Amino acid sequence: MGNKDIVIHHFIIIIIAVNFYPISAETNRNMEKTLLTDLLTDYDKRVKPSGSLNGSLEVQFDLGIIQIIDVDERNQIFDAVYFVIQEWVDEELKWNPDHYGGVKSLIIPDDTIWMPNIEMHNHIDLILAKHSKKTTFLTVYSSGRVSNAYIIDYKSSCSMDLKYFPFDKQNCSLVFSSLLYRSELNLTSSLILSTDIYTESSQFKLPDDGLQAFRYTEKPCDTCSGKPIIHYHIAFKRRSRFYVFNLLIPCILVTIVAMLSFVIPPDSGEKVGLGVTVLLSMIVFLLIVTDQLPPTAELPLITVYYFLVILLVTLSTSLSVFTLSLHYNSVYKLAPPPSWAQKILLGRLARLLCVHTMPKEGATSKVCIHPHKESLKTEEKPKNLEEKATTQGSKDIRDILQLMQSFERRVVMKDTQEDNASTWRQLALVVDRLFLLTYALINLIITLCVYLGAATS
Repeated sequence: MGNKDIVIHHFIIIIIAVNFYPISAETNRNMEKTLLTDLLTDYDKRVKPSGSLNGSLEVQFDLGIIQIIDVDERNQIFDAVYFVIQEWVDEELKWNPDHYGGVKSLIIPDDTIWMPNIEMHNHIDLILAKHSKKTTFLTVYSSGRVSNAYIIDYKSSCSMDLKYFPFDKQNCSLVFSSLLYRSELNLTSSLILSTDIYTESSQFKLPDDGLQAFRYTEKPCDTCSGKPIIHYHIAFKRRSRFYVFNLLIPCILVTIVAMLSFVIPPDSGEKVGLGVTVLLSMIVFLLIVTDQLPPTAELPLITVYYFLVILLVTLSTSLSVFTLSLHYNSVYKLAPPPSWAQKILLGRLARLLCVHTMPKEGATSKVCIHPHKESLKTEEKPKNLEEKATTQGSKDIRDILQLMQSFERRVVMKDTQEDNASTWRQLALVVDRLFLLTYALINLIITLCVYLGAATS
Protein backbone atom coordinates (compact mmCIF):
# COMPACT_ATOMS: atom_id res chain seq x y z
CA MET A 1 0.00 0.00 0.00
CA GLY A 2 1.38 3.33 -1.06
CA ASN A 3 1.49 6.54 0.87
CA LYS A 4 -1.48 7.82 -1.08
CA ASP A 5 -3.57 4.80 -0.06
CA ILE A 6 -2.57 5.25 3.62
CA VAL A 7 -3.67 8.88 3.62
CA ILE A 8 -6.99 7.96 1.98
CA HIS A 9 -7.52 5.19 4.56
CA HIS A 10 -6.94 7.55 7.54
CA PHE A 11 -9.20 10.16 6.02
CA ILE A 12 -12.01 7.63 5.68
CA ILE A 13 -11.61 6.60 9.35
CA ILE A 14 -11.81 10.23 10.50
CA ILE A 15 -14.93 10.84 8.40
CA ILE A 16 -16.63 7.76 9.84
CA ALA A 17 -15.71 8.73 13.42
CA VAL A 18 -16.96 12.29 13.02
CA ASN A 19 -20.24 11.14 11.56
CA PHE A 20 -20.69 8.36 14.09
CA TYR A 21 -20.03 10.48 17.25
CA PRO A 22 -23.30 12.47 17.19
CA ILE A 23 -25.16 9.23 16.61
CA SER A 24 -23.41 7.60 19.63
CA ALA A 25 -24.05 10.61 21.88
CA GLU A 26 -27.68 10.75 20.86
CA THR A 27 -27.99 7.01 21.41
CA ASN A 28 -26.46 7.34 24.88
CA ARG A 29 -28.95 10.07 25.82
CA ASN A 30 -31.82 7.98 24.57
CA MET A 31 -30.57 5.03 26.60
CA GLU A 32 -30.41 7.20 29.76
CA LYS A 33 -33.95 8.42 29.17
CA THR A 34 -35.16 4.86 28.71
CA LEU A 35 -33.28 3.71 31.78
CA LEU A 36 -34.65 6.53 33.92
CA THR A 37 -38.18 5.82 32.74
CA ASP A 38 -37.82 2.12 33.51
CA LEU A 39 -36.38 2.77 36.96
CA LEU A 40 -39.00 5.26 38.07
CA THR A 41 -41.95 3.31 36.69
CA ASP A 42 -43.92 2.02 39.68
CA TYR A 43 -41.27 3.55 42.01
CA ASP A 44 -42.71 5.15 45.15
CA LYS A 45 -40.30 7.56 46.84
CA ARG A 46 -42.42 7.55 49.98
CA VAL A 47 -41.47 3.94 50.74
CA LYS A 48 -38.14 3.10 52.37
CA PRO A 49 -36.04 0.70 50.31
CA SER A 50 -35.72 -2.82 51.63
CA GLY A 51 -32.58 -3.45 53.66
CA SER A 52 -31.08 -6.49 55.33
CA LEU A 53 -33.00 -9.47 56.71
CA ASN A 54 -34.14 -7.52 59.78
CA GLY A 55 -35.43 -4.72 57.57
CA SER A 56 -32.74 -2.21 58.59
CA LEU A 57 -31.26 -0.18 55.74
CA GLU A 58 -27.59 0.71 56.10
CA VAL A 59 -26.78 4.35 55.33
CA GLN A 60 -23.17 5.49 55.21
CA PHE A 61 -22.73 9.07 56.43
CA ASP A 62 -19.39 10.89 56.22
CA LEU A 63 -18.50 14.51 56.85
CA GLY A 64 -15.59 16.74 55.87
CA ILE A 65 -14.90 20.28 57.02
CA ILE A 66 -14.06 22.89 54.39
CA GLN A 67 -13.74 26.16 56.29
CA ILE A 68 -14.60 27.78 59.61
CA ILE A 69 -16.70 30.82 58.78
CA ASP A 70 -17.34 32.38 62.17
CA VAL A 71 -17.34 31.65 65.88
CA ASP A 72 -19.88 33.78 67.71
CA GLU A 73 -18.76 33.60 71.33
CA ARG A 74 -21.49 35.88 72.60
CA ASN A 75 -24.35 33.82 71.11
CA GLN A 76 -22.52 30.47 71.35
CA ILE A 77 -22.78 29.67 67.63
CA PHE A 78 -20.26 27.79 65.50
CA ASP A 79 -20.54 28.47 61.76
CA ALA A 80 -18.64 26.35 59.22
CA VAL A 81 -18.92 24.91 55.71
CA TYR A 82 -18.91 21.12 55.32
CA PHE A 83 -18.78 18.50 52.58
CA VAL A 84 -21.33 15.75 53.24
CA ILE A 85 -21.57 12.32 51.58
CA GLN A 86 -24.49 9.95 52.13
CA GLU A 87 -24.60 6.52 50.50
CA TRP A 88 -27.10 3.65 50.61
CA VAL A 89 -28.32 0.83 48.38
CA ASP A 90 -31.77 0.96 46.82
CA GLU A 91 -32.66 -2.48 45.42
CA GLU A 92 -35.30 -1.00 43.13
CA LEU A 93 -32.73 1.12 41.31
CA LYS A 94 -30.55 -1.73 40.02
CA TRP A 95 -30.07 -2.42 36.29
CA ASN A 96 -27.89 -4.34 33.89
CA PRO A 97 -25.60 -1.92 32.02
CA ASP A 98 -25.51 -4.27 29.02
CA HIS A 99 -29.23 -3.78 28.47
CA TYR A 100 -28.86 0.00 28.32
CA GLY A 101 -25.88 0.57 26.07
CA GLY A 102 -23.28 0.28 28.85
CA VAL A 103 -24.73 3.09 31.02
CA LYS A 104 -23.40 2.50 34.52
CA SER A 105 -24.56 5.62 36.37
CA LEU A 106 -27.26 8.27 36.31
CA ILE A 107 -27.49 11.82 37.69
CA ILE A 108 -31.02 12.47 38.90
CA PRO A 109 -32.70 15.14 41.04
CA ASP A 110 -32.90 14.41 44.74
CA ASP A 111 -36.68 14.81 44.81
CA THR A 112 -37.32 11.85 42.52
CA ILE A 113 -36.31 8.98 44.83
CA TRP A 114 -36.40 8.11 48.53
CA MET A 115 -34.04 10.00 50.89
CA PRO A 116 -32.92 8.99 54.41
CA ASN A 117 -33.60 12.48 55.80
CA ILE A 118 -30.46 12.74 57.96
CA GLU A 119 -30.15 16.13 59.64
CA MET A 120 -28.15 17.85 62.34
CA HIS A 121 -29.76 17.96 65.78
CA ASN A 122 -28.05 21.09 67.09
CA HIS A 123 -28.46 23.29 64.03
CA ILE A 124 -29.49 26.91 64.52
CA ASP A 125 -30.94 27.81 61.14
CA LEU A 126 -32.30 24.83 59.24
CA ILE A 127 -33.67 27.00 56.43
CA LEU A 128 -30.23 28.48 55.80
CA ALA A 129 -28.72 24.98 55.82
CA LYS A 130 -31.15 23.71 53.22
CA HIS A 131 -30.61 26.67 50.90
CA SER A 132 -26.82 26.44 51.26
CA LYS A 133 -26.60 23.09 49.46
CA LYS A 134 -24.54 23.50 46.32
CA THR A 135 -25.93 20.40 44.58
CA THR A 136 -29.46 19.03 44.38
CA PHE A 137 -28.66 15.90 42.36
CA LEU A 138 -27.90 12.31 43.28
CA THR A 139 -25.65 9.78 41.58
CA VAL A 140 -27.24 6.36 41.08
CA TYR A 141 -25.06 3.41 40.04
CA SER A 142 -26.09 0.19 38.31
CA SER A 143 -25.54 -1.77 41.53
CA GLY A 144 -28.31 0.24 43.19
CA ARG A 145 -25.91 2.34 45.25
CA VAL A 146 -27.05 5.92 45.66
CA SER A 147 -24.56 8.65 46.50
CA ASN A 148 -25.67 12.04 47.78
CA ALA A 149 -22.78 14.52 47.98
CA TYR A 150 -23.28 18.19 48.73
CA ILE A 151 -21.68 21.25 50.32
CA ILE A 152 -23.59 22.87 53.17
CA ASP A 153 -23.21 25.72 55.64
CA TYR A 154 -24.18 24.60 59.14
CA LYS A 155 -24.70 27.00 62.03
CA SER A 156 -24.59 24.81 65.11
CA SER A 157 -24.99 25.60 68.78
CA CYS A 158 -21.77 25.17 70.73
CA SER A 159 -21.17 25.54 74.44
CA MET A 160 -17.90 27.46 74.66
CA ASP A 161 -15.58 27.75 77.63
CA LEU A 162 -14.08 31.25 77.50
CA LYS A 163 -12.27 31.17 80.82
CA TYR A 164 -8.85 31.46 79.17
CA PHE A 165 -9.84 33.82 76.33
CA PRO A 166 -7.95 34.67 74.10
CA PHE A 167 -5.82 31.56 74.75
CA ASP A 168 -8.86 29.31 74.77
CA LYS A 169 -9.49 25.95 73.13
CA GLN A 170 -13.01 25.06 72.05
CA ASN A 171 -14.70 21.76 71.27
CA CYS A 172 -17.90 21.92 69.23
CA SER A 173 -20.07 18.88 68.49
CA LEU A 174 -22.16 18.04 65.44
CA VAL A 175 -24.93 15.51 66.10
CA PHE A 176 -26.53 13.69 63.15
CA SER A 177 -29.34 11.17 62.89
CA SER A 178 -32.44 10.52 60.82
CA LEU A 179 -35.37 12.64 61.94
CA LEU A 180 -37.98 10.15 60.64
CA TYR A 181 -36.52 6.68 61.21
CA ARG A 182 -35.19 4.92 64.28
CA SER A 183 -34.15 1.29 64.05
CA GLU A 184 -35.25 1.16 60.40
CA LEU A 185 -31.94 2.80 59.49
CA ASN A 186 -28.52 1.51 60.43
CA LEU A 187 -26.58 4.75 60.34
CA THR A 188 -22.84 4.07 59.95
CA SER A 189 -19.77 6.23 59.38
CA SER A 190 -16.07 5.89 58.75
CA LEU A 191 -15.71 7.99 61.96
CA ILE A 192 -13.15 10.20 60.24
CA LEU A 193 -13.74 13.90 59.89
CA SER A 194 -11.85 14.62 56.69
CA THR A 195 -9.67 17.74 56.42
CA ASP A 196 -8.29 17.10 52.95
CA ILE A 197 -10.14 20.12 51.55
CA TYR A 198 -9.91 22.26 54.67
CA THR A 199 -8.96 25.93 54.22
CA GLU A 200 -6.99 27.40 57.12
CA SER A 201 -8.78 30.08 59.13
CA SER A 202 -7.08 33.33 60.08
CA GLN A 203 -8.66 33.22 63.55
CA PHE A 204 -8.63 29.55 64.52
CA LYS A 205 -6.30 26.60 64.17
CA LEU A 206 -7.23 22.95 63.91
CA PRO A 207 -4.68 20.75 65.72
CA ASP A 208 -3.76 17.33 64.37
CA ASP A 209 -5.80 15.54 67.01
CA GLY A 210 -8.65 18.05 66.99
CA LEU A 211 -11.07 16.02 64.86
CA GLN A 212 -12.87 13.05 66.39
CA ALA A 213 -16.03 11.10 65.66
CA PHE A 214 -17.95 8.28 67.29
CA ARG A 215 -21.25 6.48 66.90
CA TYR A 216 -23.64 5.44 69.62
CA THR A 217 -27.22 4.27 69.93
CA GLU A 218 -29.79 6.39 71.65
CA LYS A 219 -31.39 4.82 74.71
CA PRO A 220 -34.55 3.05 73.49
CA CYS A 221 -37.95 3.99 74.74
CA ASP A 222 -40.60 1.58 76.07
CA THR A 223 -42.18 0.91 72.70
CA CYS A 224 -39.30 1.46 70.31
CA SER A 225 -35.68 0.56 69.74
CA GLY A 226 -32.77 2.97 69.96
CA LYS A 227 -31.85 5.42 67.21
CA PRO A 228 -28.24 5.38 65.89
CA ILE A 229 -26.58 8.78 66.27
CA ILE A 230 -23.22 10.01 64.98
CA HIS A 231 -21.21 12.64 66.85
CA TYR A 232 -18.44 14.69 65.27
CA HIS A 233 -16.20 16.72 67.57
CA ILE A 234 -14.26 19.67 66.19
CA ALA A 235 -11.58 20.93 68.58
CA PHE A 236 -9.94 24.18 67.55
CA LYS A 237 -7.62 26.69 69.14
CA ARG A 238 -7.82 30.45 68.83
CA ARG A 239 -4.95 32.30 67.21
CA SER A 240 -4.21 34.70 70.05
CA ARG A 241 -1.61 36.94 68.41
CA PHE A 242 -4.21 39.51 67.32
CA TYR A 243 -5.60 39.87 70.83
CA VAL A 244 -2.14 39.94 72.41
CA PHE A 245 -1.05 42.89 70.27
CA ASN A 246 -4.36 44.76 70.41
CA LEU A 247 -5.65 44.14 73.93
CA LEU A 248 -3.04 42.69 76.26
CA ILE A 249 0.19 44.49 75.35
CA PRO A 250 -1.53 47.94 75.30
CA CYS A 251 -2.97 47.14 78.71
CA ILE A 252 0.47 46.27 80.08
CA LEU A 253 1.94 49.46 78.63
CA VAL A 254 -0.84 51.54 80.15
CA THR A 255 -0.23 50.02 83.58
CA ILE A 256 3.46 50.87 83.21
CA VAL A 257 2.50 54.47 82.42
CA ALA A 258 0.34 54.48 85.58
CA MET A 259 3.51 53.85 87.63
CA LEU A 260 4.86 57.21 86.48
CA SER A 261 2.35 58.94 88.78
CA PHE A 262 4.68 58.04 91.66
CA VAL A 263 7.66 59.56 89.84
CA ILE A 264 6.08 62.84 88.71
CA PRO A 265 7.04 65.72 91.07
CA PRO A 266 4.09 66.91 93.17
CA ASP A 267 4.70 70.51 92.09
CA SER A 268 3.84 69.60 88.48
CA GLY A 269 0.17 69.07 89.34
CA GLU A 270 -0.14 66.06 86.98
CA LYS A 271 -0.04 63.14 89.40
CA VAL A 272 -3.80 62.72 89.84
CA GLY A 273 -4.56 63.70 86.23
CA LEU A 274 -2.33 60.93 84.89
CA GLY A 275 -3.98 58.35 87.15
CA VAL A 276 -7.47 59.37 86.06
CA THR A 277 -6.49 59.24 82.38
CA VAL A 278 -5.03 55.75 82.75
CA LEU A 279 -8.14 54.63 84.63
CA LEU A 280 -10.41 55.81 81.81
CA SER A 281 -8.31 54.05 79.18
CA MET A 282 -8.46 50.80 81.15
CA ILE A 283 -12.24 51.05 81.35
CA VAL A 284 -12.37 51.45 77.55
CA PHE A 285 -10.32 48.26 77.11
CA LEU A 286 -12.62 46.43 79.51
CA LEU A 287 -15.70 47.54 77.56
CA ILE A 288 -14.18 46.24 74.32
CA VAL A 289 -13.55 42.82 75.86
CA THR A 290 -16.92 42.50 77.58
CA ASP A 291 -18.71 43.49 74.38
CA GLN A 292 -17.30 40.39 72.67
CA LEU A 293 -17.73 37.86 75.47
CA PRO A 294 -21.07 36.46 76.68
CA PRO A 295 -22.38 37.26 80.17
CA THR A 296 -21.47 33.97 81.85
CA ALA A 297 -21.38 32.97 85.50
CA GLU A 298 -17.68 32.08 85.27
CA LEU A 299 -15.69 35.20 84.53
CA PRO A 300 -13.03 34.92 81.80
CA LEU A 301 -9.47 35.30 82.99
CA ILE A 302 -8.89 38.41 80.89
CA THR A 303 -11.91 40.10 82.51
CA VAL A 304 -10.52 39.31 85.95
CA TYR A 305 -7.15 40.70 84.83
CA TYR A 306 -8.67 43.97 83.64
CA PHE A 307 -10.69 44.29 86.85
CA LEU A 308 -7.59 43.79 89.02
CA VAL A 309 -5.59 46.26 86.95
CA ILE A 310 -8.38 48.85 87.20
CA LEU A 311 -8.49 48.29 90.94
CA LEU A 312 -4.71 48.68 91.11
CA VAL A 313 -4.77 51.91 89.08
CA THR A 314 -7.57 53.26 91.30
CA LEU A 315 -5.51 52.47 94.38
CA SER A 316 -2.42 54.11 92.88
CA THR A 317 -4.41 57.28 92.16
CA SER A 318 -5.67 57.33 95.75
CA LEU A 319 -2.14 56.87 97.05
CA SER A 320 -0.97 59.75 94.85
CA VAL A 321 -3.56 61.94 96.57
CA PHE A 322 -2.17 60.79 99.93
CA THR A 323 1.41 61.71 99.02
CA LEU A 324 0.20 65.07 97.73
CA SER A 325 -1.43 65.70 101.10
CA LEU A 326 1.89 64.95 102.78
CA HIS A 327 3.62 67.37 100.44
CA TYR A 328 1.16 70.28 100.48
CA ASN A 329 -0.95 70.17 103.62
CA SER A 330 0.00 73.32 105.63
CA VAL A 331 -1.20 71.78 108.90
CA TYR A 332 1.78 69.44 108.86
CA LYS A 333 4.17 72.40 108.69
CA LEU A 334 3.37 73.41 112.26
CA ALA A 335 4.90 70.27 113.70
CA PRO A 336 7.55 67.86 112.49
CA PRO A 337 6.70 64.28 111.48
CA PRO A 338 6.46 61.78 114.32
CA SER A 339 9.74 60.47 115.61
CA TRP A 340 8.90 56.90 114.47
CA ALA A 341 8.27 58.14 110.93
CA GLN A 342 11.60 59.97 110.88
CA LYS A 343 13.39 56.96 112.26
CA ILE A 344 11.79 54.31 110.02
CA LEU A 345 10.88 56.14 106.81
CA LEU A 346 13.54 58.83 106.62
CA GLY A 347 16.19 56.64 108.18
CA ARG A 348 16.19 52.94 107.33
CA LEU A 349 13.61 52.87 104.52
CA ALA A 350 15.15 55.85 102.71
CA ARG A 351 18.53 54.11 102.60
CA LEU A 352 16.90 50.82 101.56
CA LEU A 353 15.01 52.50 98.70
CA CYS A 354 18.04 54.57 97.67
CA VAL A 355 16.27 57.87 98.36
CA HIS A 356 18.79 60.66 99.03
CA THR A 357 17.32 63.42 101.20
CA MET A 358 18.62 67.00 100.96
CA PRO A 359 20.54 68.14 104.09
CA LYS A 360 19.28 71.31 105.73
CA GLU A 361 21.53 74.29 106.33
CA GLY A 362 23.10 74.15 109.77
CA ALA A 363 21.36 70.86 110.44
CA THR A 364 22.42 68.79 113.34
CA SER A 365 22.16 65.07 113.70
CA LYS A 366 18.45 65.49 114.38
CA VAL A 367 15.98 66.05 111.60
CA CYS A 368 14.46 69.18 113.15
CA ILE A 369 14.56 71.25 116.33
CA HIS A 370 11.58 71.61 118.54
CA PRO A 371 10.35 75.22 118.43
CA HIS A 372 9.96 75.49 122.21
CA LYS A 373 13.55 74.46 122.87
CA GLU A 374 14.75 76.95 120.25
CA SER A 375 12.69 79.73 121.86
CA LEU A 376 14.35 79.09 125.20
CA LYS A 377 17.78 79.55 123.68
CA THR A 378 16.89 82.74 121.86
CA GLU A 379 15.26 84.40 124.88
CA GLU A 380 18.25 84.26 127.17
CA LYS A 381 20.09 87.14 125.52
CA PRO A 382 17.11 89.53 125.27
CA LYS A 383 16.33 88.95 128.97
CA ASN A 384 19.82 90.11 130.00
CA LEU A 385 19.60 93.14 127.73
CA GLU A 386 16.19 93.97 129.14
CA GLU A 387 17.53 93.95 132.70
CA LYS A 388 20.36 96.17 131.62
CA ALA A 389 17.97 98.52 129.86
CA THR A 390 15.80 98.71 132.96
CA THR A 391 18.81 99.63 135.01
CA GLN A 392 19.65 102.44 132.64
CA GLY A 393 16.00 103.55 132.68
CA SER A 394 15.76 103.93 128.95
CA LYS A 395 12.21 103.29 127.66
CA ASP A 396 13.26 103.50 124.02
CA ILE A 397 15.81 100.79 124.42
CA ARG A 398 13.18 98.51 125.97
CA ASP A 399 10.89 99.09 123.00
CA ILE A 400 13.69 98.33 120.57
CA LEU A 401 14.61 95.19 122.47
CA GLN A 402 10.98 94.01 122.45
CA LEU A 403 10.77 94.64 118.72
CA MET A 404 14.00 92.70 118.17
CA GLN A 405 12.70 89.90 120.33
CA SER A 406 9.45 89.70 118.34
CA PHE A 407 11.30 89.75 115.01
CA GLU A 408 13.71 87.06 116.18
CA ARG A 409 10.81 84.82 117.27
CA ARG A 410 9.20 85.18 113.84
CA VAL A 411 12.45 84.30 112.10
CA VAL A 412 12.86 81.24 114.28
CA MET A 413 9.25 80.21 113.70
CA LYS A 414 9.59 80.63 109.93
CA ASP A 415 12.81 78.62 109.87
CA THR A 416 11.16 75.93 111.94
CA GLN A 417 8.15 75.78 109.61
CA GLU A 418 10.41 75.56 106.58
CA ASP A 419 12.39 72.78 108.22
CA ASN A 420 9.18 70.91 109.04
CA ALA A 421 7.83 71.40 105.49
CA SER A 422 11.11 70.14 104.03
CA THR A 423 10.95 67.11 106.30
CA TRP A 424 7.37 66.35 105.20
CA ARG A 425 8.37 66.70 101.53
CA GLN A 426 11.22 64.25 102.03
CA LEU A 427 8.78 61.93 103.78
CA ALA A 428 6.40 62.17 100.80
CA LEU A 429 9.29 61.35 98.45
CA VAL A 430 10.11 58.18 100.41
CA VAL A 431 6.45 57.16 100.51
CA ASP A 432 6.16 57.73 96.72
CA ARG A 433 9.16 55.48 96.12
CA LEU A 434 7.68 52.82 98.40
CA PHE A 435 4.33 52.95 96.57
CA LEU A 436 6.13 52.76 93.21
CA LEU A 437 7.93 49.54 94.07
CA THR A 438 4.80 48.06 95.66
CA TYR A 439 2.71 48.90 92.57
CA ALA A 440 5.32 47.39 90.23
CA LEU A 441 5.52 44.20 92.31
CA ILE A 442 1.74 43.73 92.52
CA ASN A 443 1.32 44.47 88.80
CA LEU A 444 4.00 41.92 87.94
CA ILE A 445 2.39 39.27 90.15
CA ILE A 446 -1.06 39.83 88.60
CA THR A 447 0.29 39.70 85.04
CA LEU A 448 2.33 36.56 85.66
CA CYS A 449 -0.57 34.78 87.38
CA VAL A 450 -2.90 35.53 84.47
CA TYR A 451 -0.49 34.58 81.71
CA LEU A 452 0.86 31.48 83.45
CA GLY A 453 -2.69 30.39 84.19
CA ALA A 454 -3.60 30.79 80.52
CA ALA A 455 -0.42 29.03 79.37
CA THR A 456 -1.11 25.97 81.52
CA SER A 457 -4.73 25.67 80.36
